[in-house]
Amino acid sequence: MFRRSHHHGRPSPRPHRVPAPRIVVGLAVAVLAGVVVSCGEPDPPPPPPITQVAITTSPGLFPTFSADTIDYVVRCTGEPIHVVVDAPDDHPISIDDQPAATGHLEADVNRTEGQAFQIVDQSLLRVYSVRCLPYDYPNFTVSGHGQQAEYYLTAPFGLGLPLSPEYITIFDRNGVPVWWSKTRQPVNFATRFSDGNLGLVRFDDQPSEVFSLLPPVTVRQVASNAQPPGAIYDNHDVLLLPNGHYVYVYNYRRTMDASGAFPSHTDDTSLHNATVLDHVLVEIDARGNPVWSWDAADHIAPSEMDPQWEDDVYTTPHPDGYDVFHWNSVEATPSGFLLSFRHLDAVFAITKDPGQGDDGEVEWKLGGSPRAESLTVAADPVFSGASHFGGQHDARRLSDGTITLHDNGSGLGRAPRGVRYRLALNSPVGTGGTATLIEQVSDSADVPSSFCCGSARRLPGGNWLFGFGGTGVIAEVASTGDLNRPDGTVVFRIVYDAPVVEYRTEPIQAGALNWFVLRLSMDAQNP
Repeated sequence: MFRRSHHHGRPSPRPHRVPAPRIVVGLAVAVLAGVVVSCGEPDPPPPPPITQVAITTSPGLFPTFSADTIDYVVRCTGEPIHVVVDAPDDHPISIDDQPAATGHLEADVNRTEGQAFQIVDQSLLRVYSVRCLPYDYPNFTVSGHGQQAEYYLTAPFGLGLPLSPEYITIFDRNGVPVWWSKTRQPVNFATRFSDGNLGLVRFDDQPSEVFSLLPPVTVRQVASNAQPPGAIYDNHDVLLLPNGHYVYVYNYRRTMDASGAFPSHTDDTSLHNATVLDHVLVEIDARGNPVWSWDAADHIAPSEMDPQWEDDVYTTPHPDGYDVFHWNSVEATPSGFLLSFRHLDAVFAITKDPGQGDDGEVEWKLGGSPRAESLTVAADPVFSGASHFGGQHDARRLSDGTITLHDNGSGLGRAPRGVRYRLALNSPVGTGGTATLIEQVSDSADVPSSFCCGSARRLPGGNWLFGFGGTGVIAEVASTGDLNRPDGTVVFRIVYDAPVVEYRTEPIQAGALNWFVLRLSMDAQNP
């Protein structure tokens, strides 16, 4: 149940009844023969005049009605939606195409999941849309206001086994799910491409899908037509480049010496010839032809796995090999790509310059164990002594060249944070440099830990949007942009009830998505 303060359980579906539509206008006056008026008793006072439009529904309207809010949802139960409107004399209201009227209005409206009806204020020519939210949509709470993003794209999923997301969702600034689509297969998260399509990153080792809003159909799969036998599609990210090419990662089993990743297990001689889960970054053209690739194990040694992951990776190996790298995000840069590796506690920048000698080389490394390309981290208290990132995710490059990421703090006893670094690279490239922390934002009071996943996106206005991975919390947090004067005020929050969590939440900026397209898409899905 959506709500702002009180907790209510999800209603059980009830048998669908279709009563005859009814509408009551004004005060009912019964004129009955033989009515007797008691002598000496004064007439009851007239009801106070209606001075402003008020709308309520049963099941309850979300959010509470406001004349400035045009999109609403109600939870579907299989019963008619009972609508009550109080309309001033100068505001005739039409409910679900009924004739416009003023006074006290009531109507029963029949809709099924995903369908909408309209309440129209004829005086303002304002159309309020009320859409039927599925009864099994996860319960959530919304709070706050004053956010900078216009929409929020997320794909909550349950922590039951198997992992099975239910609904990809776009929320508006009021926390209203204005678009959703129930997934046919498990989806780890959804991303919005520059062409307006959505990318659905599958959770079941299948290729990512490109999904069009109008009409809501799968356009294509992101898959190479020359993928090697035994390759497994990775479920952590997908990227559309400006030239129309797609970038993704596939995993495969690679036999190699992995003993350097497990210094506490030198007696295990099988590690010298172990199966490692390797990652290959692939760029394909619009027809699925591979045009470029990069193999992690060719450039990163298993010994670069951070010691904090040793016991976990050794005792609970991945079905396809020791997960010593665990890649989780890719971002295009002017010179190549930015890659985040959870089990290395590090972010790598690699070059892409086909035909040149430095193609695919490591440009720099941020965090993790030291190597020739490592950056010295400055002004970040987390990097004092032996401290470091904790299973970071969502490494991104902003237009000014600064780097942001979601530092989970996993395994380190600290809250997740969004961090931003300014880089000063040595010359020539690949010989180190400095990464200076210039911004740090968190919501440690409400999210003290994040064991996996997550996203942190800095908005153009300075706020940060967090998808606190492994939790059900989505939060937009204010920031001064000054490391010495952090803000951290949560201006907007959506919280899914446990055990529903999310992997990543993306902001959609004002003007990037037309609300009318979302309505058309929902109507096309739910005729």
